[in-house]
Amino acid sequence: MRQFVWYLLIIVFLSAFLCSDSAPLNGQEAKPKTKESAESDDKPAKAKKKSIETVTAKKKPISVFQKLSGLLESSKATEVETDFEKWSDLKIEKVAEQGPVKKGDVLVKFDTETMEKAVTDAKFALSSAKFAHKAIELAAEKAKKTFELDDAMAKLAWKTAQEDYQYYQDVEVPQRKKDLAYDERSAGYRLEYAKDELDQLQQMYTEDELTEESEAIVLKRAERSVESATRGLERSMRYIKRSREFSHPRTDQQRENSFERAKMAFEKSRITLPIAKDKAELAVAKSKNDLQKKMKDLDEMVADSKKMTIVAPVSGFMFYGKADRGKWGAGAGGRDLKVDDKVKAKAVVMTIVDNSELSIRASVAENDVDDFVTGLKGNAKFESAGGKLVPVTIKSVARVPMADGKFDCVVQLDAQPGENMLAGMGCKMNFQVYENDDAIVVPKSSVFSDDDGFSNYVYVGKDDAKKVDVVLGRTSGKHVEVLSGLKAGDEIRKTKPTGN
Repeated sequence: MRQFVWYLLIIVFLSAFLCSDSAPLNGQEAKPKTKESAESDDKPAKAKKKSIETVTAKKKPISVFQKLSGLLESSKATEVETDFEKWSDLKIEKVAEQGPVKKGDVLVKFDTETMEKAVTDAKFALSSAKFAHKAIELAAEKAKKTFELDDAMAKLAWKTAQEDYQYYQDVEVPQRKKDLAYDERSAGYRLEYAKDELDQLQQMYTEDELTEESEAIVLKRAERSVESATRGLERSMRYIKRSREFSHPRTDQQRENSFERAKMAFEKSRITLPIAKDKAELAVAKSKNDLQKKMKDLDEMVADSKKMTIVAPVSGFMFYGKADRGKWGAGAGGRDLKVDDKVKAKAVVMTIVDNSELSIRASVAENDVDDFVTGLKGNAKFESAGGKLVPVTIKSVARVPMADGKFDCVVQLDAQPGENMLAGMGCKMNFQVYENDDAIVVPKSSVFSDDDGFSNYVYVGKDDAKKVDVVLGRTSGKHVEVLSGLKAGDEIRKTKPTGN
């Protein structure tokens, strides 16, 4: 019975729960569905029309601040340089630590052992050069005398050659021709005389009473004389012909060649003899120059040996290396110098500064260079001085870039940051570079640009927005100054209209 009651209660509860889905909530009566509401259940809800957001151009003060980072720099800095003319093997034997120094303190001392040996070698080299120069001077003196003798001999040889050739042409050639003509005639005379004598003997012998034997002997001798004269004439004619056709022309050519050779030898002497003399003089000049160079080398070595210990030229705070626009580390020493290090012969190894007279060195970007004018006031914050603020003033800004897009800037401290501040320490600076109490400003996000990136415009109005070109001024935070195109109170769209 009890179990049946429980079943009955469960059935009643489920019936009540199922009927509650169709009952109105909170006692409200269920409204009957219309045809329109029924159709709406089967279709997606229409999107609500998006509202157009606008902003208003306002007149309000605008201020623009620019920040710079800089390094402290001393206006009184004395660079300590290794000013060596000849010596380059500079090995540190002793070096002072960075910090305060007094005038006359030893800053760095270099090892002198190698230097002393080099000075000794330079002295020996100078002595050898002196001996060599003396020998060359003697050789040059001898060459000078030899030149004078050779020059005189060359002139005499040329004069003799001219005279001999002229005599040969004027005297020997004509006389030789005469001799040949005479020899030609003389050979004929001998034959003629022999024939005449034979004729006379033959006539005489016909009249005389000489015996036939005597006649035969005399006539025979005369006949042989005629024969000999005939042969002599033939030989003479051959000799004369050979002399005229061969021997004499050859002799003429040889004498002419000899004359030309003498002429060439003389002309050559006009070139070679002065060259030999000049070479001797050049050797003396070269030797003298070498001697002077060795003397200079020795003098420079001796002078360099006196610079192997460098002392402080002034009192102040000494840093290693050279300051480059407030940064330390440039130069021979870099950021560290220690024993056994080697440095260059001509380089800044240390710098002594007066930290009581400091300024700030900074770099200005090209886009901002017009903002930082001489006399502009600002503040510098030094973290190393506990975040202390110091008033500063722009002292100068270069008009020529020191690097791509960077201009050098010097900032004057209007108050000293603190006793412990040193050259090379950094700071952050802030300058108010622009102010306009009556600026028209709008959000930067509501100003649009063309593809060229130079033309700017806004959309004025809500429903029927109109595109208006504007000229922008300075930017401050999320707002931008409008110089022309808008007035205070103009309502502009936050975003571009659809399709624009």
